Amino acid sequence: MRNGASVFFGLFVMLILATPMAFAQGTQGTGDNTGRGWQSDGAGGYRGTGDNTGRGWQSDGAGGYRGTGDNTGRGWQSDGAGGSRGTGNNTGRGWQSDGAGGSRGTGDNTGRGWQSDGAGGSRGTGDNTGRGWQQR
Repeated sequence: MRNGASVFFGLFVMLILATPMAFAQGTQGTGDNTGRGWQSDGAGGYRGTGDNTGRGWQSDGAGGYRGTGDNTGRGWQSDGAGGSRGTGNNTGRGWQSDGAGGSRGTGDNTGRGWQSDGAGGSRGTGDNTGRGWQQR
């Protein structure tokens, strides 16, 4: 589950940077992510819904995110090149642009990716094939 949370959060960070309104309205999982979701916590962060209940993310005050609830000890910061790198329990994981509007994993996330599904959501590529996210 630790890798699954990491994989999702990489997408989460990329989507936050690209489509902030998507998370204000909330997201729900598709495919293998069905039953999981995210909503605004009303304070600039995010709280999980469905199977993500008890997990959350808040700004770290330095342009990144730190986990709350079950995500405590995990974090993400900019890698200075348009991607993100993990901090805390996410150290060694990262995400970068794939040059085609999606993202690809780096470090422990190598082999995982996300692309637009053409309908405002995302679908997994590589090891994330079969997973997806869309607006509620």
